[in-house]
Amino acid sequence: APIRVCHIVWPDEIKKWINFNNFTCAVMHGPQKDTEIKRDVDIYCVNPDGLKWLLSKMARKEFKVGERWMLVVDESSNFKNSRSQRFKLMKSISNRFTRKVILTGTPAPNGLQNVWSQVYLLDNGARLGKYVTQFFNTYFYPVGYMGYEQRLREGADEEIYGVLNDLILHKSRNELNM
Repeated sequence: APIRVCHIVWPDEIKKWINFNNFTCAVMHGPQKDTEIKRDVDIYCVNPDGLKWLLSKMARKEFKVGERWMLVVDESSNFKNSRSQRFKLMKSISNRFTRKVILTGTPAPNGLQNVWSQVYLLDNGARLGKYVTQFFNTYFYPVGYMGYEQRLREGADEEIYGVLNDLILHKSRNELNM
């Protein structure tokens, strides 16, 4: 989650739910993160900029993802760019989790081109393709100088919604800017 959400929102929400479950939380950010990662807690919060650090801890087996762990990506639109370092880091660890959830109010703020990477984090390419180029070749056509801009094929939006229907919980497409 974004840094402010890690420090304020998630810990506050966990306190609200403590009456139902005795959840504990560690925020892995700042100078105390090396201590926090060693705590045995229910929820570990890390911001996207901390993913590289977390991956290094996982590689050195200082932090091991358990078989029943769940990944929750808050503000998943921060991972909409499949070429970004943060998406690549998240992609490298997402398959270690048996359950995954992404949360966002605007999954496609600039059009459906933005959904591939977010959906990939959930299903490792099962619905929209293993590669972003496969996604673009299926649902878009190139326009503009040397075809660098992508435009949605006619009817492709409904095809995408159909493929994602069982994966997405929403009130309406209009509310999600889709």
